[in-house]
Amino acid sequence: MDAAAAIKQLRQGQKPQWPANAESLEFAHSLDQSAEIPKTFRPEFVVPSKAQLKRKTLKDDAQTANPASTPDDEAIYFCGNSLGLQPKAIGEHLNAYLKTWGSIAVGGHFTALEDSPLTPYQDMAAGCSKRMADIVGASPSEIVSMNTLTINLHLMMAAFYKPTEKKHKIMCEWRPFPSDWYAIESQIEWHGLDPKKSMLLVEPDDGHIMTTKNILRLIDENVDELALIMLPGIQYYSGQLLDIPTITAHARKHNITIGWDLAHAAGNAELKLHDWDVDFACWCTYKYMNAGAGSIAGAFIHEKHGNNDHYKGLKGWYGHDKSSRFLMDNKFVPTPGAQGFQCSNPSIVDLTCLAGSLSVFEKTSMADLRSRSLLLTAYAEHLLSQIAARNIKDGAFPFQIITPTDPRFRGAQLSVLLPEDVFDEASAALVEGGVICDKRKPGIIRVAPVPMYNTFNDVWRFMQIFEEAIRQKGQGQTQEPQSQGAPVEARFVLKSGAYSDLTITCGNDTHKVHKVIVCERAEFFARTLKFGGTESESSIIDLPEDEPKVVKLLIQYLYGGEYEPLLPDDESREALLAAKIGRPKNDFQGRVYNYELPHSCSHPGRGCTRSVVCPHHTCRGGFGAPAPAFGSTNCNYNCRNFNCQECNNPEPPTPPPNGESDQLLLHAKMYEIADKYDAVGLKDLAIEKFKWACQYLWDDDKFSIAAHHVFSSTPDHDNGLRDIVSETIGAHMNLIKKPEVKVLLTEFNGLALGILNVKIMEHGW
Repeated sequence: MDAAAAIKQLRQGQKPQWPANAESLEFAHSLDQSAEIPKTFRPEFVVPSKAQLKRKTLKDDAQTANPASTPDDEAIYFCGNSLGLQPKAIGEHLNAYLKTWGSIAVGGHFTALEDSPLTPYQDMAAGCSKRMADIVGASPSEIVSMNTLTINLHLMMAAFYKPTEKKHKIMCEWRPFPSDWYAIESQIEWHGLDPKKSMLLVEPDDGHIMTTKNILRLIDENVDELALIMLPGIQYYSGQLLDIPTITAHARKHNITIGWDLAHAAGNAELKLHDWDVDFACWCTYKYMNAGAGSIAGAFIHEKHGNNDHYKGLKGWYGHDKSSRFLMDNKFVPTPGAQGFQCSNPSIVDLTCLAGSLSVFEKTSMADLRSRSLLLTAYAEHLLSQIAARNIKDGAFPFQIITPTDPRFRGAQLSVLLPEDVFDEASAALVEGGVICDKRKPGIIRVAPVPMYNTFNDVWRFMQIFEEAIRQKGQGQTQEPQSQGAPVEARFVLKSGAYSDLTITCGNDTHKVHKVIVCERAEFFARTLKFGGTESESSIIDLPEDEPKVVKLLIQYLYGGEYEPLLPDDESREALLAAKIGRPKNDFQGRVYNYELPHSCSHPGRGCTRSVVCPHHTCRGGFGAPAPAFGSTNCNYNCRNFNCQECNNPEPPTPPPNGESDQLLLHAKMYEIADKYDAVGLKDLAIEKFKWACQYLWDDDKFSIAAHHVFSSTPDHDNGLRDIVSETIGAHMNLIKKPEVKVLLTEFNGLALGILNVKIMEHGW
């Protein structure tokens, strides 16, 4: 697999083509060893063993004393969206802090030991801010390390939420993390307002997804009442990465202040807060930034807002510029930029942990981490899709991935929605298998392979345990897929519409489909959704130029690998092919049998220019005439409508193709739509069905109609169906006597040339 090309595709919103062995451990190992994929920093982290996960005491025993000896003994940690793993550098930094504190005590505020990774305490917040600049796309002066996330949200709203009688609403998501809800609700109440009237909720309008189109519409409809917009960069439950630059630009166009909660985005997605003109943002550092439980948080305030001067934000001692902080004159001089919004002395222990974690980030870039993350999560999505296809029960998938399928609008996390009757048992089975991932009721397992330390091997191992976990409740009731490509069982969810996330319309028909199926099997739909136009925003694709019947059969094929009418069964087809096609081409002298039956001699009584008819008959006259094949008869050049029953049996040995003669034109249209929408394998199937139908229906009036469609709907170089039409007429030359066939020959020069080529090959000219 070309990993670099796959990452490029993912960055463009496309899905890579996974090889046939993608579900093998060997393939996962090949990705982990690929030089085309940004490297993992797993050796920089403490990865617990399965035995250590069960630890009950700080005291080690034989099982917990040492790290895992093999990858299989390591825990599968997919919970970095809740708490990141411990960087080894944090232990080194904490030891330096303890040594400094124990050695020079209060002097550590102003003095750094020479070989210490730490700066003086009073400079550590600014140092961490500088290190976070590239992670969130800002200048160091726009960032401050302080407090924890909810406190920072309060501080930012205190500075930027200035409600008036008319403009008083805060736009937020319908289901934020509870702490965000409480902060917004209490800020509104603190201003003496009613949260029910002043909270404008953005609800999902596409399954669990809040579309950008809907958010922009809500802004437009409430522009005169909105005082503040505060949304999540990544929604914690669904894993959706919102279109921060587009939404921010729309808010700024209406001069509405906008802030972002980046708890699940910082250290996870590429951010450009300064360039996007975001007013403010807040984030925690214990998730993807790995600074430890409850560690100090970060905040961004765009430089256009200047300093924390009077009548702007809440203030405290540590926001005072350090050059005069200790004068104690009660004349507040703000530290320039975001750091002037600090209130209290930050925890040096917290800053020490954050500094240790950020030292690992300095060894890479967010661009590289994002590239690795895109492929890791796409690989997880692919394996989950295969598991879903293998475990359909009662016409429904065993779970649903509610995270956007477009990789541009998600981070590392995939939110897997399980039925309630499966959720608890599956969760317990994952824990028993050494898997740590976050569960959020109702029914969500949040699978988050973190690019900093998770591997493709982790993803593969997780899938083995996860599939077994979801099977335990319905053991023995799974269905195996019956064909390559889209599983046959998928037709059941097509009929029910379960978990559909895309609508295809054609005429009066509406089809509720699944992106994971139609986009994988027909590249047109993947391309259409990729470009982020109206189809991508609405998840509705209209096909106004096509016939509803043909589109319906196209979708039937995408889900089941077939469309009606079906071909006869394989055994019957093989029997007929043996009778029709498995005939010898030449006699023992190399002369070509013409098989033109019934046969009449071209010159009765004196000679025949087409005398080598078939293995069972050769026209023969006097001396010098060609000898008949062994076992054949001859006629003294007096054949009159001779028919060989063995070579031209008028009664076919198998039933004719299913369906009426209209299928000739239908197969031609299916070939056309397969080419139009890049439906994998459909052209080959249409060729097979069209060829089969032509063997029986060549003399039907519908044949010429289908032939006309073939030549008018395909380019000259596309011979898939054109050759079949030429071969069919070439095998039944009496067809050229029909007026409608003569019209075809007049209109399409390629048809006449095709028939001529058939005859040249047949006679060896």
